[in-house]
Order: sequence, then structure tokens, then C-alpha cells
Amino acid sequence: MVRVAVTGLGPVSSIGVGTRDFAAALRAGRSGISRITSFDPSGFPHRNAGEVHGFDPARTLRRLDPARWGRSSQFAASAARLAMMDGGLDPADVAPERAHAVIGTTSGESQVVEALTAQIVNGDFAAQDPAVLAQLPAGRLANAVSTELGLRGESLTIATACSASNYAIGYGYDLLVTGAADMVLAGGADSVCRWAHAGFYRLGALARDACAPFDRDRTGIVTGEGGAVLMLETFEHARARGARIYAELLGYGSTATRCIRSRRTPRASPSACAWRIATPV
Repeated sequence: MVRVAVTGLGPVSSIGVGTRDFAAALRAGRSGISRITSFDPSGFPHRNAGEVHGFDPARTLRRLDPARWGRSSQFAASAARLAMMDGGLDPADVAPERAHAVIGTTSGESQVVEALTAQIVNGDFAAQDPAVLAQLPAGRLANAVSTELGLRGESLTIATACSASNYAIGYGYDLLVTGAADMVLAGGADSVCRWAHAGFYRLGALARDACAPFDRDRTGIVTGEGGAVLMLETFEHARARGARIYAELLGYGSTATRCIRSRRTPRASPSACAWRIATPV
């Protein structure tokens, strides 16, 4: 039986970039929620989000040219690079065809969509900048990871909204237990943008100031951005190189429910992926 280990963590978030800063902020109870600066939120009654202020991709990325990649792709590649660094794995030390990238997303290159939309509104479809248009495909999120790290295995972006990163981890688990991979970088990335913020607001899903998921009087979510990637390896591969093993991924499950409509408010239950991690014995 193939066992799957978690050997690297790569957070790029509103409270910190990298495991050290992220963990310190968590322990201090620091909030990364603030008034939106990515766009003018004055038309919304809910104006907060979790933005990654001061994000500089050049501090992490070594191969990608940030000017040629959208913000979400930069988050994904940076988080993957951090995960490999945290796991102590040099990309040159893994068989490139057995190393895969699986990235989940809700909105893909959302800020690129908005930039192209503005060009169309202010001109026409011919006014679209080809360089910006080339950054649009959501598949570039996983491609950015593979390009940054020189991986030649599968490069897959999964766009299943709120459950996307869980599906990415589940897919990575399948690649490992079926013998198709030695290492998988799995996680997700998204950017704060007007249209996704508006969509969640129209769904009635946004909290005004901050989310409190375990509060009896909770009112919803707060949109955010960043990237988070786990480095997954087979136990055999991890132990052969003397890797630190954070945890063991035991498996996953996925469910889908039908949309439920009431007379007052349309409500939809998205697909969800459940997985459990246990400390290896």
C-alpha cells in the first residue's frame, strides 16, 4: 500500500508569506482583513478583504518573469516554490516527469479578466492587449508552478470554486497512490477582484467586517487572496531523501449536492472535498 506524506508547506497570505511569518501571525492572532485596495470598493456596503499587501514575487520566483504572468499565477508559483524550499527538496533532485502540479482556483486570473473587460468597454474587442490576453487562461496557474520549478509531469488547474484546493489535494493523492508520481505540489490560488466580490455579495454570503465561522451570529465570508501549496510525496520517496514528514494524508472523499431554491433566496450547496490528515506512526 502506497502511503502519502506531507513534507512541505507554502503559504502566501494576508498575514504572512512563508511558514515562519505565517505561523507567527497565527499564534499572535493577527488579522489580515483590511479595506480593499485592489479596486474602489466604495459602491459596496461590504468593503473588506484579505489582501496580500506588499507582495513582491521577485523575492521568491527564480524563473518566471512576473510581467508575463497574472497575480494568481504568481501566488501559485510562489507558494509552490516555498513548499519545496520548506521541504528541503531541490527540483533537480526529483525526476521531472514524476513531479506534478495541481492547483485549485475559484476565479482564475480574475484581475486579468477585469483588465481585459475595461479595455473592451473603453474601446472594443480589438482594443484588448495581446500580452494581457495571453495571461487569461486559468490553466496557467498550474503551468506557472511547473514552469517555475521545471516539472514535466501533469499540470492541472481545477476550478471548482470553494472546494477547488481540496480537490487538488485529492487528485494529487490519487497520482501518488496509483504510482504515477513521486511528488505532487497541490493547493490553490486566487486574487481579490471586483466581480468575485460582487458575486459573493449578491449571494448574500459576505460578512461586513470579518468572518467568524464558529459564531452563532456569523454572517458570512470575507473575500481574500493568496496561495497555499502542500508538497506531497510517497513515504518511500520522502524517507529515501531523509525528508521531514509533517503528517500523513490518509485519503479523501468528495460529495455533490443539488441546488436548493426557496421562495425567498436561491441557495446553492457547492461540491465539497473532505480529507483527513493524521500524524504518521
